[in-house]
Amino acid sequence: MRPQGSARRAAEHAAQQANAVFRAVVNGPAAPAPAGLGVNPDAFRQALPWFRWRELTVFANHFGQRDAVVQEVSAELAGEIGRRLSSASAAGAALPSERSVSAAEVLPGASSREVAAIVYSFSKLRPQLPEYAPVYNAVAEGIRCQTWEFSRLQAALVGTALADAQVHTFDALPAVVRVALGQLARDAGARAELTFDELRYLVHACAHVQSPGLDADEVRLLAECTQRLVAESREFSKLAHLMVSWLALPAPSAAKEVHQKALSATCVRLHELEPRGSAHPLPLEGLAPVVAHLLARESRQEQPPLTPPKFKEIVGALVLISQGLRGPAAARTHSW
Repeated sequence: MRPQGSARRAAEHAAQQANAVFRAVVNGPAAPAPAGLGVNPDAFRQALPWFRWRELTVFANHFGQRDAVVQEVSAELAGEIGRRLSSASAAGAALPSERSVSAAEVLPGASSREVAAIVYSFSKLRPQLPEYAPVYNAVAEGIRCQTWEFSRLQAALVGTALADAQVHTFDALPAVVRVALGQLARDAGARAELTFDELRYLVHACAHVQSPGLDADEVRLLAECTQRLVAESREFSKLAHLMVSWLALPAPSAAKEVHQKALSATCVRLHELEPRGSAHPLPLEGLAPVVAHLLARESRQEQPPLTPPKFKEIVGALVLISQGLRGPAAARTHSW
C-alpha cells in the first residue's frame, strides 16, 4: 500500500504544480508584456503532460491574442500539442508524451473545435518559429487521415491558419477547404445557411491554394455566395477582409467575370460604410504585390478586361481600408 500512497501523493503534487503553472500563464502580466512572461520554461515543460486539451487550447488562444510571446514557452507548447495530435492521427487517441505516461492517464483526442482554435492561434504568432512545425504537420496529417470532422467555419479557420503560416498549401490546405466547398456545391440549404464569417475565412484560405488553384466552378460558387452576403453586411472590417481575400484569389479565365463581380460588390459596399480597418491582419508583405499580380494577369488579355473604372473602384476601397487602419480621424478625410 505504501508504494500506492507514495504514487498518489506524487501525482497530487504534480497536479498542484500544473495548476500553479496554468495560473501563472493565464494571469501573467498584461499586454504589451509577452504572454508567458515570468513562467519558468522547465516548470512549464514538466506540467504540460498533466493538462487536458481544454487547458492546452486556452494556452494557444492566450498566446495568439498577444503581439508577443515568450518563445521558449510557446515552442514547448507546440511540441506537446504536435506529439498528441500525431498520436491521434496514428491511433485515434492523443497520448501524453513518453515522459508523461506514468504521470497522467491516457487523454481523449482533441475535438475538431479545439484543433481549429489551436492551429489558428498558432498562425497568429509572430515571428513564426520552426518549433511550431509539429502543430502544422500533425494537423496536416490529421486532415489527410480524416481524423476530424470540421464544420465549415472550422475548416475555413484551419485553411486560413495554414495559409497565413505558409505551410502545407499544396496538400492539406486544398484538402480542408474543398470539404467545405463540396458541401456548399451539393447542398442548397448549406449555401443558404452560410455565414459571412464562414465566407470570408473560406475565401481567404482559397486565395492561398497553390497552382492550379480553384477551378472555375469553385470560384463561381464563392462569387455567388459573396454577392448574396455582401449586401447584408454592415461591418466594414469584415468586408475589408473579404475584399482583400478576393483581390488575392487568382481566378481561371473561365471565372474571370464572376471574380470581377464579386470583387466589385465588396468594393461598392465598402464605400457605403465608415472605414474601420480590417478584421484580419493584412498580408505581411503588404497589398502592393497582390495589386501588381492582378495587373500582370491583364497581360493575358482575357475577357472581360479590368477597365479603368473597375480598377479605380478597387484602389478606392484600398484607400478606405488604409484610412480605417490609421483611425477615425483619417477615415473622415477620405474623398472617394
